[in-house]
Amino acid sequence: MRRGQAPQRSADSSNSSTPCLTVSRRNSAATGVHTCPGNANDSAHSADIDYAALIPELFQIEAGYFLMQAASEKDPGRVARLVGRELTALAGAGRQQPRVLLGVTDPTSPRLETAEHVRDQLVNAARFIPAELLGSTDDCGFSPYLIDEKPRHGSPDYARDVAFAKVAARVRGTQMASDHLAGGAQ
Repeated sequence: MRRGQAPQRSADSSNSSTPCLTVSRRNSAATGVHTCPGNANDSAHSADIDYAALIPELFQIEAGYFLMQAASEKDPGRVARLVGRELTALAGAGRQQPRVLLGVTDPTSPRLETAEHVRDQLVNAARFIPAELLGSTDDCGFSPYLIDEKPRHGSPDYARDVAFAKVAARVRGTQMASDHLAGGAQ
């Protein structure tokens, strides 16, 4: 793979590597794809592939949902716009639109996101991604292993406390966004 280019034929490879799954099973909620630049030891070793090049290829994979790192991107809104554009293209081609779970918390940063920040990210993303297809997740980087160093966090105990707080904010913020998008209270 050359720097700055999406992997070619990865969708065909992914789709053919699961021959025991029917197409309907691959397209169901039981099969998902996660993408991120890699976050071992708080690094982003694969960040050289732009989502603009990756997303069209990625969405050729027959999967029911995609988990997309977005919170730690330079412009999280751009990820939602790119995903929304690809979902529109899929619908125009008569293809099933998968669910998309956008990363709304950044595990590599000790800064705590608020529930309101998560809500705002999701409400903004819903301008591009149909609300019924939109969900939330955390960006890649949480680790259950005590040996995973988090240079920006200090001790593993502090990193674990931060992780729990981030997940709690994501859950609260996602409910707030759902209520807002359904016409309820903010």
